[in-house]
Amino acid sequence: MSSESKVLAKLEEKYTQKFTVEGVKEGSKIFTQMYGKDKLTVHPEGNPDMVFLAQEDTDDKDVVNDNYVLAKWAEELKAKLADQIEKELPPGTPYKVLIRMAPDKYDASMINMSFDEYVNEGNKDFQVALVAGISTEGEPEIEKYDEQIYELFQLVKSVGSEMYTVSIGFVDKSSNVEDYVRTSFINNISWSNLKAKVYGYVNIDDEFDGENPGEDANESLILRSPSDVAKHYEPDQE
Repeated sequence: MSSESKVLAKLEEKYTQKFTVEGVKEGSKIFTQMYGKDKLTVHPEGNPDMVFLAQEDTDDKDVVNDNYVLAKWAEELKAKLADQIEKELPPGTPYKVLIRMAPDKYDASMINMSFDEYVNEGNKDFQVALVAGISTEGEPEIEKYDEQIYELFQLVKSVGSEMYTVSIGFVDKSSNVEDYVRTSFINNISWSNLKAKVYGYVNIDDEFDGENPGEDANESLILRSPSDVAKHYEPDQE
């Protein structure tokens, strides 16, 4: 069996459902301990929004490591927050809710646990992020989005995690960033490195929370009101 076939078979056995492979990033055939084995981009059959990564363990060929549980929880949370998120974004704006946590904080046995159940057990050591790509006809007037981005930040904060982030990219209306947003859980690409016409972006995380700022947070960037949002705008350098 090919590496792809083996990983897919293990995933389907693990979760008793079918998956579709979107792509494969080749790992090292010799230095697997250093660089890892083939890494698959996967989603449940018929649900391309729930994209995640799967990879054969470097030490045990019978084990497949993946973050399907997080992808599933993130889609649950997105559905729960959708009305509130879409109220703040221009119609049709692609967006994604992400959940990130250390691998030792979750496992495959939690696949039937809801995200609400996980949080209600008192777990807070994870990050919630909201990524959205707003289309504009030119350099955006960030002040026009202050209230909306401020409310989105308060919304992701309200989930109850210790870490929370809002990341908004402003892209030319000629650029399609839907797939970038859809795969933002796994693509590890910043707005500044995106192959699209990006005017700039706003990234605000819990360090700048006006109610509980980080010890090293720049005082001038702490988010105490909507008027502070524009201070976080970074124009693209290209």
